Amino acid sequence: MRIHSLGALAKLLCAPTALLVLSACGAGSHTLTPSSPQSQGCGCGFLYATTNTNQILSLKLDSTGVPGTPAQTPGPANSLGITSDGSFLYVSDPDHNALDSFTLNPNDGTFTPVAGSPFALNTSSGAPAGISVTGYSVTKTYLYAGDTNGNIAAFMVGPAIDNGSTWILQGNLTPLGGSPYAAGAQPLQLTSWGSPQSLTDFVYAADFADPNGGVYAFSVGLDGTLSPVTGSPFVTAPAAGPSGIVSSGIWLYVALHNTNQIAAFTAAGNGALTPLPGSPYAAGNGPSSLITYGNFLYALNDVDHSISAYSMDPNTGMLTAVSGSPFSAGSAFGGLATYLPGPNYSGPGFLYAPDPAANGFRAFSVDPIAGSLKPLAGSPFPAGSSPMAITVVGFPGQPLGIDPP
Repeated sequence: MRIHSLGALAKLLCAPTALLVLSACGAGSHTLTPSSPQSQGCGCGFLYATTNTNQILSLKLDSTGVPGTPAQTPGPANSLGITSDGSFLYVSDPDHNALDSFTLNPNDGTFTPVAGSPFALNTSSGAPAGISVTGYSVTKTYLYAGDTNGNIAAFMVGPAIDNGSTWILQGNLTPLGGSPYAAGAQPLQLTSWGSPQSLTDFVYAADFADPNGGVYAFSVGLDGTLSPVTGSPFVTAPAAGPSGIVSSGIWLYVALHNTNQIAAFTAAGNGALTPLPGSPYAAGNGPSSLITYGNFLYALNDVDHSISAYSMDPNTGMLTAVSGSPFSAGSAFGGLATYLPGPNYSGPGFLYAPDPAANGFRAFSVDPIAGSLKPLAGSPFPAGSSPMAITVVGFPGQPLGIDPP
C-alpha cells in the first residue's frame, strides 16, 4: 500500500464512512438466515468505528441513544471504510490492500473474523475506501469496494448454504470475474440503488479526483458484474471533489467537498442521472459525508465541523435547508451514522459523528418532524482513541447506520 498517497487525502476526508444499500428480489420458497441468529438478538443497537490506532470499537447504544463504554478489538490501521449488512461487519484494510470480514453476534454485538479474512482486493496498491453491498436473490449477494487508485473491486458474498428450509448466509468474499473495474481516479465512496422500473441494481461511485467532479454509474448484472451506464461519468462541477454519496429512492445526492455544495440528481430506470432543478445546493465548508434519515438529508462538513440538514421533497427530491442548519458539531470529522431504537419506537432518532480531536463521538437527537439536531447530554462521548469511520447496527433487524451506511 502507498501510505504516502493517502496523506493529503486523509487530511481532507479522514476516513469517510462507507456506504451500504442492501436489496433483494426473487426469494423463492426459502428464507434467508445469517450465520448468526437474528431471532435471538438483544433488541438493541451497537455503534462500530475504526480508529487511527489499529482498533475497531464497539459501543452499545441504549434507548436514549447514549453510547456505552467502548470495547476495543485489534483491527486495521487508518481504515477508510466500515459498513455492515446486519449480519457481517466489513472493514477496509489498507495495510493488506484488502477487506476484513467479521461475523456479528446479535446478542452482545461482539464480532469474530470470518474464515479466510482478510480478503484481497486483487487491485493495484490503492487502499480500499467506500464499500457497498447489493443482492439479486437470497443466494446472490455482492460487495463492491472503491480504492484510491481508480478501481472498484467486486466480490460475491458467501455463497449462501441451503439447509433445506433456509439459506444460511456466509460472510466470506470471492472475487468476481472481470474485477476490478475502472472508475476514474479515486472512487472513495459508493452507494447503490435498485430500480423498480427496470428491476436492475446500480452502483454509483463519487470520484474525488475527477477534474469534472464525475460520478461513475454502473449497472449490476445477475452475476454481479458491472457495466458502465451510458453517459457515465456524470458531471457535477469542475474540480468539485465529490466525496459523500447517498441514494434515497430515485434521488441521488453527492457532497462536493471543494465547492461547499450538495449535487442532486434523478436516477432513471437505466441508471442515468439528471440534475435536479436548483442543484447544486449550498452546504457548509467541506462537506464530505452524507446520510439520509426519513425525509431528511444530513451532510458532515469537515472543514468547519458542522452538520448541514435538509428536508427532501418526497415528490421532487429537491432540498430545503432545515431551520437552524448548519448545526455545530465540535471538531467532528469523517462520517455519519443514525440509530432508531427498535421497530415500535416512536421517539426521536439519533445521529452520530466521530470527533477524532476529542477522542469521542458527537451524538444528537433528530427531531422527526422538523429534522433539527440537538446534542445529547454528555456529548461528546469517550471513544478511548481517535475514531474514524463509523456505522451503527440494530439487533434484531436491518442495519440502522446507513451512510450509510
